[in-house]
Amino acid sequence: MVSQIEYRLEESWGFGGPGDNETGFVVYRLTDASAEWARGQGGRLTAALDGSSKSWRATPIDYAGDKRAFREWSPKEWGKQITSGENVEPRIPTLLEYLNKYGFDIPIESGKDVEVNEAIQSSGSFYKYGRGGSVTIVDPKRGKVYFAYAG
Repeated sequence: MVSQIEYRLEESWGFGGPGDNETGFVVYRLTDASAEWARGQGGRLTAALDGSSKSWRATPIDYAGDKRAFREWSPKEWGKQITSGENVEPRIPTLLEYLNKYGFDIPIESGKDVEVNEAIQSSGSFYKYGRGGSVTIVDPKRGKVYFAYAG
């Protein structure tokens, strides 16, 4: 259960309809009881989260067996690899790289990306891709859920 929205920044470029480019980042803080429960679940947490447990992936984000992760979190390098046919090393996954994949950057307040970057780059959290270029990251350690989209 969410106790509050801790941070939110969303922007849209277009006329307010289908086909617009939209980018956003929202940080939800869980209630203390919900955060404690999530931490207690450990790896079993995915079975209790919305959607099938197979749609949730454990962090850290690993490019090795996940082409979609490479495409979503390191889009410039993915494009270079596709066009050149050469192996290109992906960047370390970061929120800003994810949000800017289509070139519609938003001015995230300085430091607001630090916790989500730690969550996706280390073990203990879970993420799931959603519709429209979104990703949800559940971070039991910090008692937060991050929602980001670029589409």
